[in-house]
Amino acid sequence: MPKASRMVALFAFLAVAVGLAGCQQSVQAPTLESGQAKELLDTWNNNGKKLMEMAEDFSADKYGFRPTKEIRSFGEIIRHVAAVTFRYVRLAQGREYNAEEFAMENFKTKADLAALLKSSYEEGATLIGQVSDAQMVEAVKNPYNDSSLSRYAYWMQAVEHAAEHYGNLVVYYRVNGLVPPASRPRDQQGTEAGGDGR
Repeated sequence: MPKASRMVALFAFLAVAVGLAGCQQSVQAPTLESGQAKELLDTWNNNGKKLMEMAEDFSADKYGFRPTKEIRSFGEIIRHVAAVTFRYVRLAQGREYNAEEFAMENFKTKADLAALLKSSYEEGATLIGQVSDAQMVEAVKNPYNDSSLSRYAYWMQAVEHAAEHYGNLVVYYRVNGLVPPASRPRDQQGTEAGGDGR
């Protein structure tokens, strides 16, 4: 390799190394004002807000409603989302997940189920809020098998699961002739959240 090429390669290496060192120093004390951790926390909170609104909004007498007898009732979906969310939360806390703690018979009322869901999202938000951008790419154990995945993907699995069930619950609203909270007008101009009329 010619001397000039070696010098260019050396300078390129040093530039990358200095840049990486600067990046590592900048994430030592996360403020969650920007970056991937902030984006994840915002997504988590937005996802939870929509589901918690549904849990509080749907009338107690319809918590047992199911569009067909083969599928979960509204209340059972709320419990299921909370229980799965707590699986991610408990494991991220380094605690054992006990499914029996979240069994349906432990939550008799709409208030019980809404509080369970809210608690799952609040505890998750606290954990996500303590993670830096650098830690988002660290490998953690998958909650369902022996594989590993990034911490970002770990939390996004929980978000994706809950979002799927949000879609279920939109159907429960529509079948009952109701408009889901996230599709209702939010301001004086009458614009809808999401803008797609879900």
